[in-house]
Amino acid sequence: MSYSRNQTQQEILDDRYLNLSKRDKGFVEGSWAKPFAENVFPLINEDRFAVLYSDKAASRPGTPVNIIVGAMLIKEILGVSDEEMVTGIVCDVRIQYALHTTSMERQPLSDRSLSRFRERLYKYEQETGRDLMKEEIKFLAAGMAQVMKLQPRKMRMDSLMVEAACKDMTRLEVVYTTVSNLVTAVHRAYGDELLAGMEHYLNADDRNRVIYHNVAEESAAKIQAIIEDGAALVEILGDSGAELPEYGLVVRMLDDQSIVEPTGKRTAKNSHTIKPDSLQNPSDPDATYRKKAGKGHIGYVANVIETYNNEGAAIISDYSFEQNTHSDSDFCKEAIKEIAASSKESIQNIEDSHEAGINDKADSGEVSSKSTIDLIADGAFAGADNAELAKENGINLITTALTGEKPPEIFADFEIDKENHQVLQCPAGNTPVKQSRNQLTDTYRTVMEKVQCANCPHKGICQVKFQKKSAVVIVSAVKVERAKIVSNMSDEIYATYRNERNAVEGIPSALRRKYRIDEMPVFGIIKSKLFFGIKIGALNFKKMVKYTRDNCAQFTAPSYQGIVMPI
Repeated sequence: MSYSRNQTQQEILDDRYLNLSKRDKGFVEGSWAKPFAENVFPLINEDRFAVLYSDKAASRPGTPVNIIVGAMLIKEILGVSDEEMVTGIVCDVRIQYALHTTSMERQPLSDRSLSRFRERLYKYEQETGRDLMKEEIKFLAAGMAQVMKLQPRKMRMDSLMVEAACKDMTRLEVVYTTVSNLVTAVHRAYGDELLAGMEHYLNADDRNRVIYHNVAEESAAKIQAIIEDGAALVEILGDSGAELPEYGLVVRMLDDQSIVEPTGKRTAKNSHTIKPDSLQNPSDPDATYRKKAGKGHIGYVANVIETYNNEGAAIISDYSFEQNTHSDSDFCKEAIKEIAASSKESIQNIEDSHEAGINDKADSGEVSSKSTIDLIADGAFAGADNAELAKENGINLITTALTGEKPPEIFADFEIDKENHQVLQCPAGNTPVKQSRNQLTDTYRTVMEKVQCANCPHKGICQVKFQKKSAVVIVSAVKVERAKIVSNMSDEIYATYRNERNAVEGIPSALRRKYRIDEMPVFGIIKSKLFFGIKIGALNFKKMVKYTRDNCAQFTAPSYQGIVMPI
């Protein structure tokens, strides 16, 4: 298919909307369709997606890209399936009005239009590493921010776990399924000659016998036997096995689940030594394991950055989607760099606009070179490295707790060696006699000399617990970093930032309840990220509609002519 633009839509005499009664037109204009048609659809950048299509002019033209992207957003706004979306565009004049197709004799979507477009996006990102849909969602967010007169000076962010669509498997299930899949693939490709004693994996009842008719005492022995079968099959196949996708998964599983003894034999690892990024389910190799707040998660983690102001306007201006082993601290570093780069680009756009004779700076929602950007997050994003990086990029990073008062300034004077995970000294300059660290909560239990803490003026603030011969102080690394960041901030200002940050906590809840991010019907990080990004676009649209209806009695769409926006 070739690429063709759809920048103009002419009305005809048989236009479905024009032939509605005045009453019916009122229903359409009072719905979500009008703000979508006026403020979202015209902004969709079709040229961005031209790389997905053939450059041969003789090829059959495809469905206009802005209609496909618009339909994908409306699908999430309405919470319907692909099939219901195709039916809807034929039967629902609101969808036609939103997508500017009311004058088309035949609606342009087919039952495969959306899935084929998603497939093109998947393959393009696999080949190039470029996420076209994320670029478009961010671009549309910038346009919606202009409608809401938002300036990127105040931002808040939060991360959230996203469950994978794959089944939560036990260790025995992972090992068995991975080897069984390879046995089946070998059987189909080469017959049974290479299987030699592994034919039982082809039996439909074998899985139930091994996995479900099992007692705890037998589990370790079965895992060891299956690992030996997998290692033997990999050795038999040799390099020729690389042609089978299942072969690579067995090799990965063996590396995750076993070690090679000096004798050359593979032995199953102790379950406590298996890493979180190990294979969790062969159907979704990208999904990883992470334990957060005492609960295990298999899947991914997302980070959202929301731009907001004091008048209630807010839009998700950026997002990230990674394997759930990605830390909040890493998200923070990436966000700081991205915000700094976007700020410089916005400033350059303003300068280019001035050179072109455009004087829309006040209304464009762009940040000036003298603006200070506040980035608020919870304590998990804190860190000396992050604070220094933010400062270097002209960003004011504030990390707060959901509730409670500002941490005592004295905690900023604790010295912690992050590389070796040790408390070097307390605010009074005393070194712990001994200490231990809780990896899950990143807290240190430091044992001090009793006489030192007994005579210390900070013992009340540190909440020292005196024992018979020593004193114990519990130190949270997050609390120490947060104290360093807000040490020069008044209690009133800290409370203001804390209250402003709390609003971002509603985004994960909305994404789960309304947009069902834990039930996305796809496997793999690229496909999951695409669905997640479109859901972010739908949520942004809802935020824009709510804001404009709450703040404008008669809302008129602004003109985008002459405004330079990042592509």
